[in-house]
Amino acid sequence: MPVAELYEAVEKARKTGILRKYLFLLCFLVGTVLLFMEHNMINIFLVRIIEGVGGSSENLGVAIAIAATLELPIMAYFCDRIPLQAFGFCGIVDKNAKEKGKFDET
Repeated sequence: MPVAELYEAVEKARKTGILRKYLFLLCFLVGTVLLFMEHNMINIFLVRIIEGVGGSSENLGVAIAIAATLELPIMAYFCDRIPLQAFGFCGIVDKNAKEKGKFDET
């Protein structure tokens, strides 16, 4: 590919923009940001919510422990669907990972 054609392709990509070209990506990013904003707001104000209903710091600890425990099945479910084996994360959740050939110790 000649340099002039490559330069024209780069200029065209700059003018159109990746988010305009891939509208689904823009919607996905906006949705992800909004989802995590709401999630973080609940986590930040959880102590105020629990105090508002008459709870204490012990109740806050129990609520956070329950939330963390409920995340474990979801992480185990996605362990087979997302290639996290390269990072070694699934070896912690999946005890049979070595037998399945998904987790190699180096």
